[in-house]
Amino acid sequence: MSSKSQSAKKPKSGVAKVCKILLVAFICFIGFRVCQLVIHLKNSPPPKAVPGKLEFSQANKAITTDKTGAILGNDRTAVKMANDFSERLLQLRNTHIESGEVSDFSPTAGELVTFCHLTDESCVFLVHLSGLRHFTEEAQHVVSHLAWRSAHETLKENQVGEGIELAVGVRGLMVYSKIFVGTYDTSREDIRRNIKTRKSGLSGEEILYQFFATDNKVVE
Repeated sequence: MSSKSQSAKKPKSGVAKVCKILLVAFICFIGFRVCQLVIHLKNSPPPKAVPGKLEFSQANKAITTDKTGAILGNDRTAVKMANDFSERLLQLRNTHIESGEVSDFSPTAGELVTFCHLTDESCVFLVHLSGLRHFTEEAQHVVSHLAWRSAHETLKENQVGEGIELAVGVRGLMVYSKIFVGTYDTSREDIRRNIKTRKSGLSGEEILYQFFATDNKVVE
């Protein structure tokens, strides 16, 4: 009985050794791959910053609340234009849209917070419209086109040269309902035809980065 018992244990002992060898080999392989990854990350160049992304994020954050002011811009002229734009849009909104009850949780208490970024080649209006989530889809569509119209009228009043790139983003508390990108051109009877690109949501914000690829100091 003892010889049979010993012969039965040998195969089990051999299997255990093989398992241990395989386990050690697997751990060494994982360790080797981890070392390769660490070396690769150390030697890899840092990811390139997306031009304008940081500057856009700062402007977008500035309009989340009105703590730093409800009228913002990258220079004094832009601030004046942000104010003109807000006044026009409020007037048009009150005339054309019934917003319904505004949430008590909205940081801007039913007001507009507007940022204007102006350069020689382009102009961007970012506007936070409190209670936008209570608007119907149709009302959101209308108010976005009213913002596009307000942008054109503001540029015209401030004697900005036609043909520059124009972008208008209308957002609620978190995301943009509509983003329009096109050109400023008053020669067309229907200025909606000046819109070349329509975007929305978080992914749509990327199209605005290019407009903020220059100094974007916030001026109140």
